[in-house]
Amino acid sequence: MSCVWICLNLLCAATYFLQSSASSKGVLVWCPERVEVEAGQLCPINCSVRYDIDKPNCTIIKVQLKRNNGTEDIPKVEHPNYVLLNVPNVTKSNNWTIEVDTDCGLVESNTIKVEVFTPPDLEPGKSQQSELVSKVPAVFGVCVLLTVAIPLLFLFLKHIIRKKFQGDYTPPDSSSPPDEC
Repeated sequence: MSCVWICLNLLCAATYFLQSSASSKGVLVWCPERVEVEAGQLCPINCSVRYDIDKPNCTIIKVQLKRNNGTEDIPKVEHPNYVLLNVPNVTKSNNWTIEVDTDCGLVESNTIKVEVFTPPDLEPGKSQQSELVSKVPAVFGVCVLLTVAIPLLFLFLKHIIRKKFQGDYTPPDSSSPPDEC
């Protein structure tokens, strides 16, 4: 039983020392764990930078993006509390990390899983917009037809009702011969 307690105490002490050495940097960078981007498009990544209470006036000196194909320097960062990266022309899924060098220390972000997707293929010679465009004339035609037909129907019915109540209206009688001119 005492062996278990000794192991637990050593584990707790090791954890404490690891945390205290990690926090001695005074800087923490947090980036999203996963980012989705369409193939060939711009990939925006927004990371926040936090400092320990005892080091509130740190400034960012340099930011680097680490990918499988190497390390890229990011242009000068103006804000001390966040890093906004716009990586152009992303073509394949990858794991990235951001390295932030401040006057309070150097720190690396969590791993960012960048997932690249391709939009679904459309039928050859057909686009999504052409489907919408082909429906517009049909809808327009129906609207024009209704706009013309409804007032004409209303006028026709009004004419019949007026003649009926004025007495001029005589229903056609099949027994009487038609009037000849």
